[in-house]
Amino acid sequence: MLRDPRMTSALIGASSVAQLEENVAALAGAPLTDEELTEIDSFAVDTAGTNIWAGRG
Repeated sequence: MLRDPRMTSALIGASSVAQLEENVAALAGAPLTDEELTEIDSFAVDTAGTNIWAGRG
């Protein structure tokens, strides 16, 4: 997400100390591959004014 120049910060939204610890521990993992990043990017919405949450839930 932070590879996108439009993003200035990311909120991890941990709901417990344990989840926060898991999120921080994930930083020690291997970096994502180009293939993984491409897959993640395939879900990105690049249309101004699009509500990506509409119709979910």
